[in-house]
Amino acid sequence: VEPPVDETALVGMRRAVLVTVPEGANVKVDGVSIGQSPIALEWREGTTSLVLVTLPGHDAASFELSDRKNAKVLKLELVPNAWNRTF
Repeated sequence: VEPPVDETALVGMRRAVLVTVPEGANVKVDGVSIGQSPIALEWREGTTSLVLVTLPGHDAASFELSDRKNAKVLKLELVPNAWNRTF
């Protein structure tokens, strides 16, 4: 049995799903590890957070998560790092 959801706690919250290509990237928000992609992101309206995405063999990527992100799904394509690329 799941506890009841306090709907008032959800007021002012934004949500999106972060999907990376390839999947399985490590995701940190404001320096705190929250799991691997694909992953749900939640943030309070009026705030800004720094999202850092890392995956071995790929360049790290980061972006700001704020009210300007209106998408329901955020797709991030990770770039293989120089020693992982084929020429």
